[in-house]
Amino acid sequence: RPRQVPKRPRREPGTDGSSPATRNPEQNTLFEAVRSAKTATETLVDDWLETYKRDRETGFLELVNFFVRSCGCRGVVTLEMFRNLQNSEIIQQLTEQFDEDSAEYPLSLSTQPWRRFRAGFCELVAVVVQRCQYSIIYDEFLMDSLISLLTGLSDSQVRAFRHTSTLAAMKLMTAMVNVALGVSLHKENNQRQYEAERSKGPGRRATEKLEALLEKRQELQEQQEEIENMMNAVFKGVFVHRYRSEPCRGKDDGEDVGVVAWSGKGWMG
Repeated sequence: RPRQVPKRPRREPGTDGSSPATRNPEQNTLFEAVRSAKTATETLVDDWLETYKRDRETGFLELVNFFVRSCGCRGVVTLEMFRNLQNSEIIQQLTEQFDEDSAEYPLSLSTQPWRRFRAGFCELVAVVVQRCQYSIIYDEFLMDSLISLLTGLSDSQVRAFRHTSTLAAMKLMTAMVNVALGVSLHKENNQRQYEAERSKGPGRRATEKLEALLEKRQELQEQQEEIENMMNAVFKGVFVHRYRSEPCRGKDDGEDVGVVAWSGKGWMG
């Protein structure tokens, strides 16, 4: 059975979370940078990764508050909230701070600056997965925590939370499908190398190389299982119960739904 994404992934002690992004949502570095569109997304993500590597809770909270701010919510998820509350409790507090009198939120706006923001939002999600695909994506913290949060937001009573988190989950899934395809190609290449080495005569066969290839094969198999479990969690947690109530909002979303549907058939049987 695929591993279920835990509601509260294990965490390591971090700092006091005094990043400006966790103190004041108006100062969320990622949100302001994506909105201004003055910095390449790859640079933004690389800078964010440095923060995450220094302290993963602080880094994760900056990403969380980027999504919260992208919903048009002025609330902020603090380190204390993250450590002591369940996601449902965090979302409830954010809901209480949300201005539900306004039907507008960043992704619902059609002016050019906000259309540009939407594109940057989608690109940032994709680049985070791309930059993390060789190690951090498997750290049992970042993706588990993010998928758990997006799943909770996608079931919120607040439309801005539902729409924004569902779009983020779509982009996350599309990026993970690409990672899974890459791992699959690496596995095939590894198998060819192993068969070629094993077919050599006893005097020419490199035992150490065979052992290294077997070790790499096991690593790739574990990575494939992990990424499939993550995709399974997104698919079941977000799309299975949101697809009918949150229709596609445009060409980009429709293409992502196609990827999700195709990939779902591929690993869920």
